[in-house]
Amino acid sequence: MPMAALDHQEPYLRTILGFIGLDDVVFIHSQGMAMGEEHRQKAFDDALTHIAARVNDLALALVVKGGGRSAGAKNQKQARVSEKAGIN
Repeated sequence: MPMAALDHQEPYLRTILGFIGLDDVVFIHSQGMAMGEEHRQKAFDDALTHIAARVNDLALALVVKGGGRSAGAKNQKQARVSEKAGIN
């Protein structure tokens, strides 16, 4: 049986969030949290890396969509967002 068939939380949340108008939702799965400290830390670190990358992508999309700013201002804002998200 595929593991996706056992995931009831994500489809439920997609339905509920879609009902209130949130239809562009990204889920970040963190597998192995109960398999010992080493697996938990790796899963946690992987999730944080994925979150930081998504935040950076969204911030860049907002900056590019902003229009009237100069390229220098866009690069400075992207650098600040990346720094806050822990991406170097």
